[in-house]
Amino acid sequence: MNKLNFTSNAFGIHVKPCCASCAHKSLNRTVSQRVCKEHNKEVRAWECCKSWKMNKALKSLCMSQGSVKRREYQLYLLSIRQHEAENNVEAEMDIEDIRREFESQFGSIYANI
Repeated sequence: MNKLNFTSNAFGIHVKPCCASCAHKSLNRTVSQRVCKEHNKEVRAWECCKSWKMNKALKSLCMSQGSVKRREYQLYLLSIRQHEAENNVEAEMDIEDIRREFESQFGSIYANI
């Protein structure tokens, strides 16, 4: 039986080093295809290279300062991404711009829990 290699974040959560957990990955519209920003090539989720670096979300997993995004924001983002996909937009709108636009119209993207 093969031993799986894992690493741990600062909070003891085990993370498998692969493209799916890497800080250098970039997802395209299909979400099933990833592009490595470090090597500028298409990669598969389970691939791993020597440049692997744990992504920010996994580094902070189990941190007590997490926030939950509002459902309205999630639907807003989804509608923008669907519109882009349906109209074959070449350059997707930057996520930070979408957040700023939502916040200017509707307030915080985070739920008050």
